[in-house]
Amino acid sequence: MPLLNAIESTVARTRKTIRRRIAASWQYGYRAKYRLAQWGLRYGSIVLAAVLLLLVSASAYLSPALQTVLGEHYATEQAIEGLRGLILNTGTALIGAAAIVTSLVLFAMQVNIERMPHGLFRRLSADPKLLGAFALAFLLAIGVASLSTFVDQTRLAYVVLAASWAIVFILISFMYAYRRALVLINPLQQLGILIQDTRKELRTWARRAQRAMPLLEREEPASATSSPTDSTHDLARRVFFQINNRWTDGAKRAIRHAMSFARRYAEQGDYEVSGAALNAVVGINAAYIESKGKTFYANNPFVDNPLSSDSFFNDTLEHLRQNAQSGITRRDEQQIEQTLQAMAALVQVYLGIDYSSPYAAKSHAQLAAGYLASAVQTVVPHDMADVLLEGQRLMGQSARYILAHGDPNDIAVLSEKIALVACTGCAKEDYRPVTMEGMTQLANLTFDLLRSRNHDIHFAVGEIRRDVALVAKLFLKVPDAPLSSSHSTFLGPYYSSTSMQSLRARLTALANAISEAQPDNADVQSIIRNIERWADGLYQTEKELLLAAVLKGSEINERECVR
Repeated sequence: MPLLNAIESTVARTRKTIRRRIAASWQYGYRAKYRLAQWGLRYGSIVLAAVLLLLVSASAYLSPALQTVLGEHYATEQAIEGLRGLILNTGTALIGAAAIVTSLVLFAMQVNIERMPHGLFRRLSADPKLLGAFALAFLLAIGVASLSTFVDQTRLAYVVLAASWAIVFILISFMYAYRRALVLINPLQQLGILIQDTRKELRTWARRAQRAMPLLEREEPASATSSPTDSTHDLARRVFFQINNRWTDGAKRAIRHAMSFARRYAEQGDYEVSGAALNAVVGINAAYIESKGKTFYANNPFVDNPLSSDSFFNDTLEHLRQNAQSGITRRDEQQIEQTLQAMAALVQVYLGIDYSSPYAAKSHAQLAAGYLASAVQTVVPHDMADVLLEGQRLMGQSARYILAHGDPNDIAVLSEKIALVACTGCAKEDYRPVTMEGMTQLANLTFDLLRSRNHDIHFAVGEIRRDVALVAKLFLKVPDAPLSSSHSTFLGPYYSSTSMQSLRARLTALANAISEAQPDNADVQSIIRNIERWADGLYQTEKELLLAAVLKGSEINERECVR
């Protein structure tokens, strides 16, 4: 019996080992297949060209042997005349085939892309790669027909090899033209071509500005001294762009084309293409920022600076606002959400602008955030709770990005907008989740402010505290059933004592981490200072909220309000 158990155990282990090795083999196969496909995408065309070149070279090397074979077969003038006629007829047929294929492919392509923006239609209809493939096919077909005049006893191998390879390359040209046409009529590929061309154009302008700098730079006096607070703007580049003030026309046109794609395909229900079009808008803005370099100016609260306004950004944000309004008119929630996501993405992109000063405000990111907040507010009267939830998340996300890369005071506007949208749950039951999401975002902002390395958070944290109090006071006026406990549920992300994701639970974890840290830890000292600023005046709003909760008989108890 023990021997039988040992045998069964050994067999079981062997089966398990075999299954594991088979599973591992499948995983290695999948990885090899993925890497091979990736390698083919990168180097497939190079490998194909190398193989064709190798075959052509090999055929040329073997041409003497082929000449001997053909010389024996075509020994008479009558046989040579037959070969001449075959080559002539083949070349003539190839010319006709090239004409037919060209007409059919170009017609099919134009039918599929005729409704796109006019400028992009002209660009894709005259695609040089597609027209070049057809031109090559025509020339090769004419060359095959012309080879019939060179057929004689001494050049049989060269004529046959040339005709054969010409036919092969004609077929390759047809296949390439077909695949290229499929690419050109694919809206996703069209957007890819659009953004590639725009990036190339913007880089061209950046190189031109770089080459012109020696002509535009000013000589600084020898006695001039620099300070860390001095501006480091690229004045020569700015002057170049002012002289060539039409340098953004191509990029603006590309933005209009992408927005046309976004509206058209959103109306057709193809949200994959409309989302890709909005991503193209974000990508073009990133390329524009890279090309313009250190020529941006931030808003100055004391002096009006006309250079701080950027028409390219203004046009982009206005296009997005109109797209959101179009989605609201048609009650297309997915179009609105995609537009809001594009605005939030632009906030992140604009935060990367180099204003050539460490003290400059991120004014363009604030502008994009303002457009985002206004678009979310516009949705409120139209009974789209899901869109408002997404809008609240995007506003909170944008505010956290601004907090990480800019001045804490810049998040006050977004905090106020989040609170105002959250208040809609007080008037409409379907919007109660919006209130809950708004409290979640305000709790996140409060916690991030406490962990911020910026020492001046007093104004921002005070504004958020007042925004939270506003939402809570209004929501306390909503009738609260004893069993449903809507007050505790929807205000819980900020005040709850039982949820592990609430602000109170995270503050507890933060306090425990502080108590375990070293006394000389700079980050811990910064957090403690921020907590002191947050606690300054905290009793005022919390006392008012506590009294309102007691009068209302809310489920939010004293312990939750006082924290």
